[in-house]
Amino acid sequence: MVDFSSVLVGAVVGAVVGFLAKVIYDELKTPRLGIRETVGPFLITYEPKKVLNLVSGAKKSELHKMYHAYRIRVYNKQKTLFNLSAKNCVAWLELETAKEPYQLCWVGEETSPTINVGDYREVALCARNVETGVILMSTEKGYSYPSYRIIGDGKRELAGHLRITSENSKRTKKKILVKPVNRDLLEIELSDC
Repeated sequence: MVDFSSVLVGAVVGAVVGFLAKVIYDELKTPRLGIRETVGPFLITYEPKKVLNLVSGAKKSELHKMYHAYRIRVYNKQKTLFNLSAKNCVAWLELETAKEPYQLCWVGEETSPTINVGDYREVALCARNVETGVILMSTEKGYSYPSYRIIGDGKRELAGHLRITSENSKRTKKKILVKPVNRDLLEIELSDC
């Protein structure tokens, strides 16, 4: 005769062990994104595709088109086991002075790239006008599409969070502080939340 209570207990234990094994496996295979460093400044024109080299003797009339641009590097860390690419990564900037988070553009004007294991991609964070000091932030399609976003006059610090989400990884988040150094340069500080 079959003891139904022992069969029921075995089925419950098997289901719980299977569920825990799945949770552990999912945790091990999840890509690990990391926000590590800022890159820049790069001298760009209003349209990022027209990159200029800073040449002595630039005309004063061209200065209003020149910006120092800053980027943030996002890494997909290599792990010991179960390395996977981070798919459909999206970058968000949550400023304390803004009502909602802003989606940022990745370098190459992509909105949601894949980051391979052991590799990195760069987020186009902001750019500061070399003449006026005004700070622009990239949109999800680049600095000038559909129109630029002015996030600061360049006289005050901007504080908030940079958040990276992905289809198959946990989000990563860092505190960010954008500090004016002088009339045309910025200092970008990243710290843990």
